[in-house]
Amino acid sequence: MWTDELRQILGGDLEETCSNIPLSFRYGGAIFESLPHTWESVNEEKTSDAEQCQITKSVKDANTGLLVTLQVTLYRSFPAVEWVVYYENQSDEDTPMLETILPLNITLSAGTDALEGDEPVMLHQIHGDACNDQSFLPFETRLDVGHEVAFQPTGGRSSNGVFPYFTMEHRGVGIIVAIGWTGQWKAWLSRARKGCLNLRAGMAHTHLQLHPEEKIRTPRILLMPWSDGLEAAHNQFRRLMFAHYVPRVGGELPDVPIAENNFDVYHSHPTWPTEAGQLDFVEKVAQCGIDTYWLDAAWFEGDFPGGVGNWFAKPREFPRGLKPIADAVHENGMRFLVWFEPGRAHEETEVWREYPEWVIKLWNEPTNGVFDFGIPEAREWMTERIGGLIDEFGIDIYREDFNIDPLGYWRNKDVVDRQGMTEIKWVMGFYQFWDDLVKARPSLIIDNCASGGRRIDLETCMRAIPMWRSDTSCGPGHSDWHQVQTIGLSSYIVLHLACTHSHETYDCRSSATIGGVSQWQLLDADFPFELAREATAELRANRPYWLGDFYPLTKASSSLEDWLAFQLHRSDLDEGIILAFRREQCTTSTLQVSPRGLNPDGIYSLTLSDESRNRTNRQVSGAEMTEGLSLDIPEPRASLLVTYRRNP
Repeated sequence: MWTDELRQILGGDLEETCSNIPLSFRYGGAIFESLPHTWESVNEEKTSDAEQCQITKSVKDANTGLLVTLQVTLYRSFPAVEWVVYYENQSDEDTPMLETILPLNITLSAGTDALEGDEPVMLHQIHGDACNDQSFLPFETRLDVGHEVAFQPTGGRSSNGVFPYFTMEHRGVGIIVAIGWTGQWKAWLSRARKGCLNLRAGMAHTHLQLHPEEKIRTPRILLMPWSDGLEAAHNQFRRLMFAHYVPRVGGELPDVPIAENNFDVYHSHPTWPTEAGQLDFVEKVAQCGIDTYWLDAAWFEGDFPGGVGNWFAKPREFPRGLKPIADAVHENGMRFLVWFEPGRAHEETEVWREYPEWVIKLWNEPTNGVFDFGIPEAREWMTERIGGLIDEFGIDIYREDFNIDPLGYWRNKDVVDRQGMTEIKWVMGFYQFWDDLVKARPSLIIDNCASGGRRIDLETCMRAIPMWRSDTSCGPGHSDWHQVQTIGLSSYIVLHLACTHSHETYDCRSSATIGGVSQWQLLDADFPFELAREATAELRANRPYWLGDFYPLTKASSSLEDWLAFQLHRSDLDEGIILAFRREQCTTSTLQVSPRGLNPDGIYSLTLSDESRNRTNRQVSGAEMTEGLSLDIPEPRASLLVTYRRNP
């Protein structure tokens, strides 16, 4: 059953019709809200199973040949609806001007219980990635009557500074919104009058004509109304992500890596970026209990960043390519992860020299360009080149980075009557590129990176995992930032990784999630491999709990004077973990927390593991834990791991 909130938002039962999806656009100067009722209905299809209902509806303007197709998905077990809108020119001439294309334009009126009264609407957000202490930090914005707020990322990367997931709340009910567009999206919220809230979202700018037979799509929109409290809403959203959006491998959730990557530590080491150095390093990594060997940007001709666009191995350093390294990795029971950046080309590289028409350039950026995935021939060439290297080298996890803001390049290529078209075609081609790589290699896992976490949105999360969620992972000393990032991201994103540069418990626990990345000093003669194995074993033991509900037990503060704690709870197992951190300037040695999700009548066995991983055991009732569990950390800059499970 769909919730009352969903029916109120959409104005009807979408099992019967999808005409009420709240989209809008301007066509030939006229404004259309929802699908035009005066247009000819061309097609309406419905497929349904135990998990979801999918509806496709198309309408056509008989005068100009513009076909608008709406693809809607509704979920049986979640009060959520998702849709994508397509526009296609089925005539022999260019269409009239199509502009201000908004796949989401919804107004909640005073008739909904949620908006009665003068109370403000609270907008809950997290910052996008900025590679600083603000990355993914939660914050709130108060929206009073007569006010509007608008937000968009910077430079065309979808989570660069601003995050494309957010939550609205008013009088105990609300909506979670997720936008799937790996480009320059924008959202607006306004309250023009009492009892009225308008929400719009789409590309930041569209003003274009479609050529004959041309077809484009809009950002993907996902709405999930809620009414049972903010924490419960975010956990229901996490369950929705696990059930329907996380990419699968063989129908199962991907095996998220526990990896070792030493690019930032050793990329300038004289022997490390060579076949011999890598083979030696594989043996050292295998001693740490690691399951994935990570080779970052150190293998192609020209190095990073000057060699981006040379997608072939250095002939002198890697005369046999990367296959010998992959063989050694696999012989040691690990997977092989390798870095690429196909969306960018540096001057004097193969792509730049041989295919200049495929590189979008700017007059004031003479050394860098954006590879144009919007050109089918270019995309097919890159698919064949990268796919061939994945096969030849024996790569298990494909890591794609994107260290350039593309928006200026996209807009510079647009002509006056095609504004937004370069971005649209690029984004569509980019999705096709990833989809084709995986279609030909069903076991392939993709790591989504863009100067860290600057390209995280619903579409990329459907295809890839952000295994390097911020470039704060590029150097040591950011453990407290990583704790904040975990709290912020985990409200919306269920799979994400960060990196530790130290084998110390505090650092390892601060960056650990369902997987992890390390950059340990493995070439040091006195490196403590036993401590590394302990850290890896603890991370692996805790991985199942990250499939459960997530509860912040403290505010997500970046202050060194504060505690930070969060809980992961598996309701199906009635067990979980609590991770607590006393920062280095915190003067309080005890923190009282109230864990969630526990059975008050149950008795729970607790194992408390301190900074030295010394363990103590206790038994506590669920009621006592919920009323207040005391966590003690005697020294600053130390951590505590509490593992709990209900007794039979």
